[in-house]
Amino acid sequence: MSDAYERERQNNARLGDLASKVSALRGVTVDIYSNAQDQGVIDSTSETFSSMSTQLKGSAGRLGRMAASGNKVAIFKLSAIVVGVFLVLYYLLKWITKGRRTRAPEDAQYNDPKNIAAGTTHAPSRATNTEPVHS
Repeated sequence: MSDAYERERQNNARLGDLASKVSALRGVTVDIYSNAQDQGVIDSTSETFSSMSTQLKGSAGRLGRMAASGNKVAIFKLSAIVVGVFLVLYYLLKWITKGRRTRAPEDAQYNDPKNIAAGTTHAPSRATNTEPVHS
């Protein structure tokens, strides 16, 4: 009889723990929602996506009508503009991120604190002579 009583007590304790965790989670969720609602984030985001969806549908409809009319010159111009914008953005992003590349492996070895402490550092060089430089 005491074994069943002990199990019931453990179940009640775990149920109480679970109820307190669910209550805390609900409180956090309500706080996040009320904070976002106070800032108007939810409403403005919904309005932004709604207007973007309407504009996109209108543009797609106009593009479909243009393609259906068979105006090949206009379709070619539009395709050239899209490809041109894509290439400009690609090369612009490539140029912007050019300076953000990581160090070369030999630079990492040269600046490694373990190598500096051991005195085994060498000057990073692209030359074929890889003997250590002693100062």
